[in-house]
Amino acid sequence: MRQLLNTLWDDGPNLTPEMRKEFDVERVMRLNRNQLFGGVAFCINPIAVCIGLWQDQLALILLPWCLIGQLFAYVQIYGWWRNRSRPRPTSVSGRIFKKAAVLASLAGVYWGAIIALCVPLVTPQESVAVVLTSFGTSIVAAALMNPAPAAAFLFFIVTMLPGLVMLSWQYPEIALALNCLAVPYIAFVWMMIIIGHRDFRFLIAKQVENRQLALESSNASDAKSRFIANMSHELRTPLNAIIGFADMMQAETFGPVGHRKYVEYVGAISESGNHLMAIINDVLDISRIDAGSEEIRESDVAVGTLLGRCKLLFAERAARSGIHFSTESAFEHLVVHVDERLTIQILINLLSNAMQHTPDGGTVSLTVSLRPRDGVMFTIRDNGRGMTPEQLARAREPFGSIGNSWVSRGDGAGLGLPISHRFASLHGGQLEVDSEFGNGTKCILRIPISRVRATVEDHDLNALMAAG
Repeated sequence: MRQLLNTLWDDGPNLTPEMRKEFDVERVMRLNRNQLFGGVAFCINPIAVCIGLWQDQLALILLPWCLIGQLFAYVQIYGWWRNRSRPRPTSVSGRIFKKAAVLASLAGVYWGAIIALCVPLVTPQESVAVVLTSFGTSIVAAALMNPAPAAAFLFFIVTMLPGLVMLSWQYPEIALALNCLAVPYIAFVWMMIIIGHRDFRFLIAKQVENRQLALESSNASDAKSRFIANMSHELRTPLNAIIGFADMMQAETFGPVGHRKYVEYVGAISESGNHLMAIINDVLDISRIDAGSEEIRESDVAVGTLLGRCKLLFAERAARSGIHFSTESAFEHLVVHVDERLTIQILINLLSNAMQHTPDGGTVSLTVSLRPRDGVMFTIRDNGRGMTPEQLARAREPFGSIGNSWVSRGDGAGLGLPISHRFASLHGGQLEVDSEFGNGTKCILRIPISRVRATVEDHDLNALMAAG
């Protein structure tokens, strides 16, 4: 019982100060929102009672009582209207809840008064009707004022006690039974208020906890992005020097190196430096995207230009690896409004993955098609080992390296697909990856039809789409 009393009068013994502050603010906001429902109830219910009990000898009681009810309704609806557009407060005063308790007591006196005044003057059936109406109103009010349990219980008990007293006095033959029923009824309503308020308190505490976790996660993500950006810059500066000097030594710009083995080692240094630089650039790209600082510089680019860059970059690599690489498109004259650098980066990432996971003698193809609904579609296929659904899901996550070591020709940070997905979304496009273990992988980059501007030779765009 002591714990129940503490729960009723102490609105959150287990809340931290910050949770308590947020909890009190949410209680006030909920009370303000509920004023509209309370005002409507105070407007309708007194009118219904007056219509049901109307008699000439009760007119002097019912009319003033009904008008007072309309005044209560006006005050509540006006309070809701005034507070509905106000910004959320950062803190509230405890006097608000004391004020709510006082107003609830006055409202309880209002409903208790109609019972005390009318029961001696009406029939037993009418007495039961007015008592049930008052009790029902008190239950609804207790639910609406649940954020302030003291006020809710005061409304209920002040409304109910006059009814019990008057019914016991008017009908003494049922007084004992009536009071015996009243005890569990009061206990039931009390428990309803306590449990509802406790659940409300736990809900707000969980919301505050989740908000704090989200804020901490956001701060950690921002700190990570700043750290990666700074470290990437610090690493790229010496790497550029290493790569530059290694290239000069490999080319023997200022004379022969000496032993040919040194030339081989310098080549390894240059290759490793370029590989590490590519990883750092990927990390920097994804950190910029996560920080929301990646900007796209759009321009009109011919599809043939994009295909030409890809062919130039990968034809020799494919030949060295024994992979048959082909590009095919009937839309080389098509012009798209995109960021050329980012679009080429997407295609490079996808082709690199395809090359890395395609064995000797395999095939990799890049085709372009055009559809009215899907827009421009760059499709990259390979007949490599492919991925299981679990591997594909891991590959979509940053740093989710797949690790197909027996077919892979290089390692990376596992950022190719995540970066490509995000670069595609910056253009309002999509990147779809479909892979089946043992049957290769197909990647489709979709550029929206709204980004198709024209064709270099002013070909009929509708005819091209029909052909696609």
